[in-house]
Amino acid sequence: MNIANTIATELNLKESSVVAAIALLDDGNTVPFIARYRKEVTGNLTDADLRKLEERLTYLRSLQERMDTVLASIEEQGLLTDELRATILEVKTLSELEDLYRPYKPKRKTRASIAKERGLQGLADYIKKGRAILPLNVEARKYINPEKGVNNEEEAIAGAKDIIAEEISDNPDYRAFGKRHIFFHGFLCSKEIAKDEKDTYANYASYREAVKTLPPHRLLAINRGEKEKCLRVSFEYEIEPFFNHIAYKYLYKNDFKDVLTDTINDALKRLILPSIETEVWNEKFEKAEDKSLEVFKANTRSLLLYPPLKDKRVLGFDPGIRTGCKWAMVNTSGIYESVGVSFITRGDKESIEREKGRLLEVLKRAKPDYIALGNGTASRELR
Repeated sequence: MNIANTIATELNLKESSVVAAIALLDDGNTVPFIARYRKEVTGNLTDADLRKLEERLTYLRSLQERMDTVLASIEEQGLLTDELRATILEVKTLSELEDLYRPYKPKRKTRASIAKERGLQGLADYIKKGRAILPLNVEARKYINPEKGVNNEEEAIAGAKDIIAEEISDNPDYRAFGKRHIFFHGFLCSKEIAKDEKDTYANYASYREAVKTLPPHRLLAINRGEKEKCLRVSFEYEIEPFFNHIAYKYLYKNDFKDVLTDTINDALKRLILPSIETEVWNEKFEKAEDKSLEVFKANTRSLLLYPPLKDKRVLGFDPGIRTGCKWAMVNTSGIYESVGVSFITRGDKESIEREKGRLLEVLKRAKPDYIALGNGTASRELR
């Protein structure tokens, strides 16, 4: 993965600037330091650009590290094909990667793994093949083995169904379909199970809203209510479209439709749906948190930019030597009007005088009531 190129494309930045910023971050420099003192290295990346870059860098490096681990694990099992490798290398999110890895991930003991240990894989294959050369109960008798815990035909068939159910659950296509189905057609529901002193969650006592339109502030409120054990949260959606998506492969021209129908329903309700509901919730919650931070940032910005000097024009002046002196003008309402840079602290005497003349023109044109002078580098010289 070319991380620098990926970030540059996503954030619409120059790749050379991204490479330089990554090098500075890796050297231990902070975003504020880079934004203020290393502009010439990064091509004038703003602090906002750098924060987004740092966030994506951390995520993509985690994705790359996990990708390497997954590839090594599958290769160690001798199951890594060129096609699978190419598919894994093209994933964009950790969720997609984990869905691809699921069939190959070493598992703790499950009902399916126990059934395989009992030698029931052959019966599972027979059911999937779907040709009733022998009735299923007759075929199942071949797998009865009390020493391995298979005492009768029913136990043999049940174990085979567990194997098929886990196979369905591990299919990344079915999981991706399920997430899309819940996101676009599902509803998030909350029910009040207890009240706090102020009845804070009365609005969500019996609440239902489409997942795709649920606003972040409501989701955060519902999450808080669930954590405080005042609300019980659940998803509501039709299972039939999801069932049909899986059944298309398993039930077509199969003589054991009843057995496979039970198996698909078991895979959905026991293995797939609880898992993907959690993933959908986590994705929505992360986005809601990000949105809440954006709102908080915007509100804080508005508060900080509120003009402390009512009906006065103010020129903010940030002294500097190497990168010049930056200034910005705001009107009587605190609204930005203009900005510029003056190089009056370096150069020969003639260029400095010329820059002073330009700055004087700015002051005459802007007519500020006050000048706010920073107390950093070169502030003493400028007073």
